[in-house]
Amino acid sequence: MAIASAAGPTWWSRVTTLAAPSAALARARGLLQQWLQSAGVLPVHDLLDRIFDQAQVRACYCACMPAERGVQVQANFDALFELALSLDAGRFPTLTRFLEDLRWMRERDAEAIDEGLAVTDGAVRLMTIHGAKGLEAEIVAIADAGAGDAPADHFDVLLNWPPELPAPEHFSLIGRAHRGAAGRRPWLEADAEQRQQEDWNLLYVAMTRARQVLIVSGSNGRACAGQLV
Repeated sequence: MAIASAAGPTWWSRVTTLAAPSAALARARGLLQQWLQSAGVLPVHDLLDRIFDQAQVRACYCACMPAERGVQVQANFDALFELALSLDAGRFPTLTRFLEDLRWMRERDAEAIDEGLAVTDGAVRLMTIHGAKGLEAEIVAIADAGAGDAPADHFDVLLNWPPELPAPEHFSLIGRAHRGAAGRRPWLEADAEQRQQEDWNLLYVAMTRARQVLIVSGSNGRACAGQLV
């Protein structure tokens, strides 16, 4: 009611010009202003993570709905975070691009964006490492940790764009046969280092999901049935 009675052409303009907002409105205004600034510099996943943390989104939803519905809502939140990471590998998309991709997915197929998989307490949950980010469990098992990298694509994009520069330093298309080209070796090596760092980041995320017990399993070659580390 306070926002509706304020002067301004839009709801946001009214929020920003409230002379004496309540504590709740003042907090909401401050958070929204911070998120608007962050939206221009943070990847979508990191922006969502900040919003969910600062606004306590998960706890607020749990407090205002039945428990059986809350489980599905939390699963949908997890699916949203996983989608934010899977689109363009979560590396370069802007918020506008992310929303355009979601709109395109819905227009192409009304069921393209699935609901999250709701799992009750006490059940075993199979998830990707990306999907498990932000979650914890008493016991976590990392399966197939000895798997090697997937075969390189026949064609790929080599892009080197440091965040402090207004334009890329290098952009080219490469095929498998040209990955050893001497002229592009510095950028190829930098790309390989970045991919390796992302692998270490994934391992860190996976290991820190466990509260009490962490099990890492993997096979040492095809002839080995498996081993625990």
